[in-house]
Amino acid sequence: MQEQIDEANLHLKEGEFEKAKGIFSELLDINPSNPDYISGFYISGFWDNRLDKILLSSEGKDRGLLLNQLFENFEAEYKNRKYPFNSSFDSIVYCIIGESCSQLRIGFQKEGAHNFGKENFLLLIKNLVRSGDYKNSFELIDYSKKFFELPPEYYFYKAECYYHLKEEKKSRILFRSTLLQYPELFPFETVKSEPMSTAWLEVSLNQPSENNAKEVLPIFCLERNILPEMAEYSKTEINIMYQEVQRLISSTLKDDQDLKLKVHCRILQYCITILDSFHGQLSSDLTRKVREIIQSLDSGLLERRELIKRQSTASTSL
Repeated sequence: MQEQIDEANLHLKEGEFEKAKGIFSELLDINPSNPDYISGFYISGFWDNRLDKILLSSEGKDRGLLLNQLFENFEAEYKNRKYPFNSSFDSIVYCIIGESCSQLRIGFQKEGAHNFGKENFLLLIKNLVRSGDYKNSFELIDYSKKFFELPPEYYFYKAECYYHLKEEKKSRILFRSTLLQYPELFPFETVKSEPMSTAWLEVSLNQPSENNAKEVLPIFCLERNILPEMAEYSKTEINIMYQEVQRLISSTLKDDQDLKLKVHCRILQYCITILDSFHGQLSSDLTRKVREIIQSLDSGLLERRELIKRQSTASTSL
């Protein structure tokens, strides 16, 4: 059976949706309740029904944008049906998002940077990352500096590129600093790098919503010491973080449990960042205050974190 799935997935990657649908149809005759066969049949049928519309569109930017819009519709419905994110889903991402990138690049070459449009340029960067073309995505991220400031979410994409381009330390530092400011923007569908992919999987399984998981993710990473390196912050920046902690502590949360979780996670993130800065060269008064705040929100966090650090140091020295 696996050979047939592999064959069907190859057809999906190559845009041969009718052939893929035929194989999944045969597999469903054998086992009608198999979720991989059901999702594979849905994927191949969805795109087979839209192939004519795609081919009738103008090559270049128009087709690239159409493919992206169709994929967004497809992905939303796929999630709504609670189908598994399996090898067939990965194959259609490779096909459709990859082709969207190819068409957008044709449009970019025809129109040039100024006429192509900022949103289309950003979409091309995002889709290059999602399709696994990290080298070209990273080059476009650098190129974009000539024209505009990257939106915050795109620093996650840059961190993802660093990892796949063998710059793991830079990747971890950028993931950590971006999570500090924008955890709600973490693009979990796109992140395949480690340790973030495994961390997200574990956190998301234990949280009731994606929004909650995004807030808990950085605390999980800091507690487990899987993002040990960090950006350098000046004393002024540290003071601003502490002021933000004070503001968050004094905010009125009422009975909104999700908001409470968000505020507590943000406070913990800032406090741990303050403690980790300057390698202990902070004033003892600020250190004491920050530790007390952490203890008030999670009394065992610092002890658990220190134990994991010691275990990690011991295993590395063996």
